[in-house]
Amino acid sequence: MLTHDLRFSGGTLKTSLSGIFSKTEKVGGVQTSAELEGLEDVYFDETSRIFLEEAVPRTKFNLTFNLSAGKFNAFLRNVYFGEVTEATNTVANQQVFSGKVITDLSAGYQLAKGINLTIGANNLLDIYPDENIPANQGSGQFLYSRRSQQFGFMGRFAFARLIFTL
Repeated sequence: MLTHDLRFSGGTLKTSLSGIFSKTEKVGGVQTSAELEGLEDVYFDETSRIFLEEAVPRTKFNLTFNLSAGKFNAFLRNVYFGEVTEATNTVANQQVFSGKVITDLSAGYQLAKGINLTIGANNLLDIYPDENIPANQGSGQFLYSRRSQQFGFMGRFAFARLIFTL
């Protein structure tokens, strides 16, 4: 993680950059006892392999700016979620979902001593995951993957927050 604090007359700007690079070793052959030989796919199938190796992003970056100036504050965060693969036993349906950037933004103001108002939005640009191919939609009921998750599929979330401090 890299951080930087910039102080200027009347305020501060805090910046941070963090990232995750992960690598899961490829799963080798499943070892079983003689009694279970031939049933390896029952105990550790292709879906299980993908869950371990590819169903969560291997890369994630977070760039955050937090500005405070007098009674005003602002927050901006961009998060990159790397690609993931649909966890399914059907090789033809192992869809790869592309990486996406999600932006959160809020601004606040101290209205009076102990009273702060903040308005903002998570996923400001209303970004959605890639849609499932028809074969993975479960008769059209699941537009987005239930097995491989980068981030939520509910889109933008706008909010207003009023804080009273006694």
